[in-house]
Amino acid sequence: IIAKLGAFNIRNWASDIQSNLNDMGVDAFAKIVYTPNRTEGISALIQTTGMGGLSPNCILASWPFSWVVNSEARVRFISTLQACGVFGKAVIIAKEGHSFPKSGKTMTGPIDVWWLTSDGGLLLILPFLLQKHQVWRQCRIRLYTVISTSDDPAEMKAQVQAYVDDFRLPLEVHTVQVPPAVLQQVGSRTHWRRGRARTDPQDEGSPAHREGNLMTDPGPRGGLQAALGAAMRQERENPFAVAEERLTSSVPCDGPMLDAAKSLNKVFQKASASSSLLITNLLPIPRNLSAFGYMQFQEHLTADLTRVLLVRGTQDNVMTEFT
Repeated sequence: IIAKLGAFNIRNWASDIQSNLNDMGVDAFAKIVYTPNRTEGISALIQTTGMGGLSPNCILASWPFSWVVNSEARVRFISTLQACGVFGKAVIIAKEGHSFPKSGKTMTGPIDVWWLTSDGGLLLILPFLLQKHQVWRQCRIRLYTVISTSDDPAEMKAQVQAYVDDFRLPLEVHTVQVPPAVLQQVGSRTHWRRGRARTDPQDEGSPAHREGNLMTDPGPRGGLQAALGAAMRQERENPFAVAEERLTSSVPCDGPMLDAAKSLNKVFQKASASSSLLITNLLPIPRNLSAFGYMQFQEHLTADLTRVLLVRGTQDNVMTEFT
């Protein structure tokens, strides 16, 4: 393939990309990889970009708009997520990318962060990084946590507020109640606990204490711990691990899970109608769901939202007491 194109054309492509980046005010290096297909090219870029410790730790990609009719787009997207999981890369997916503002524009609506599951803290750090740019500098940040209707909203809000205060994060904290069945379907684990285990020897034998410092590694609360154990172990291995038959399958998402996505989407739309940007978790793929079903679930979860960033950390803590 390279022989047919010639060295001159290869250099021109890199030059064109670099020129486009410069025009958009993006400080970045352009790199191209020639491969027989795009999936292999993306995998090669994830593995080879950078040098030693200067390799990027986060991959930014767009949501494939043609995934419904184009099975190759689905396979390529999930394969990219798999590669990121294998090589320890965080993932940020831009949905409705065409609606994102250009560099010269200033947004004034809030940045809404919907915390559905713990990912090491990237979800909470990202909006503050965005505020460093003039586009988002005027936006305040609101943090929404989804809790069960059986929980006490005031108590849960106080716990979340204490957690973000520990890290000195200037966030507006909000809690939103949804039925327990919805939380069960989406595997919500927005669970926060303050760092009592660091100093209280009575907690040293607890499962939560053994998992890590609760200041930086919030884990499941109460009876959810056992139920979520298998899912958490899968996430530590690779949250997007999908067997070949599920990767190419067109089996749709099951009814209860799809209904949960639609219910949460209504909550998103009601609370974040005035937001300039909505940021939420890119949830792991359940073991019994096909690639098609997973894409369908994420599509309904974020339907009719102006612009969305789906974020998946590596489970390594990026937030510490010195953040």
